[in-house]
Amino acid sequence: MPRASPLPRLPWGWPGMKAVVTTGMFVTTLWNLRCFLNPSEVSGEAPKHTEPLVVLVWEWPSKQVPNISGNACHELYGIAGCWLTTERQLLARADVVVFPHARLQPGRDRLPKKRPPGQNWVWVSLESPSNTKALAGWNQTFNWVMTYRRDSDIFIPYGKLVPNRSATMNIPAKTNLVSWVISNYHRTQKRAEVYKNLSRYLHVNIYGKANKKPLCKNCLLPTTSKSKFYLAFENSIHQDYITEKLWRNSLMAGTVPVVLGPPRANYEQFIPADSFIHVDDFGSLAELATFLKTMNSSR
Repeated sequence: MPRASPLPRLPWGWPGMKAVVTTGMFVTTLWNLRCFLNPSEVSGEAPKHTEPLVVLVWEWPSKQVPNISGNACHELYGIAGCWLTTERQLLARADVVVFPHARLQPGRDRLPKKRPPGQNWVWVSLESPSNTKALAGWNQTFNWVMTYRRDSDIFIPYGKLVPNRSATMNIPAKTNLVSWVISNYHRTQKRAEVYKNLSRYLHVNIYGKANKKPLCKNCLLPTTSKSKFYLAFENSIHQDYITEKLWRNSLMAGTVPVVLGPPRANYEQFIPADSFIHVDDFGSLAELATFLKTMNSSR
């Protein structure tokens, strides 16, 4: 029997990534927080109370706030025993209050003035340290951190692999060699330097705002799927910082990722060793270009 091929999955889906990520992110919190708040449920002991776990999102991280009225936990995600809300007047009833870092600026005046006894606060960020400013002022403020790092109190990766139950994988037809979608291009970033040097040896099809070729929400995957390889270059290099550039833009498109980010060993903690190409695998970008250009279906 053929082995099931792993398929990438984003816990929150891929349409409207920045907006949709928040809903899945906070609901993912619920199961994790129940372990913190009700350890008896994990150990098998009788729970001390049956009141729903109230999770208050102090300020939604995006302008598009989804409709979470009613029993959103159960209706949208099949999770019982929780209540997700953005109504600040329920602060006193909340077991957990979630604070996205992007909404904490410019300072403490945006936090509640008082914290009810026994209430836990969660700091949430999906950005890398290079893009997360003004952290020192929040020391001793939060009980838990919730990030893409595996050593976080609550771990929320950008994506994960799930079994492909059909044991088949339809690879899209390929008409291009390499593609890259880039919106924020800064010459000082390592990915800009690597692209500049790599482009001397092979042609890269570039899309996105940086090249004045923006892709609509439903156009990205069909576009990148036409390439054999995708440049999954992170905007900064940090442990575990492996974003939708790998999971969505490349793997979901059926395209082999060429990654620039943390070391290969870190990537292998998330995906199989033979499922990607790391820039650091080669002595030079000329060698990488030759490897990509000579790759064929048998290899």
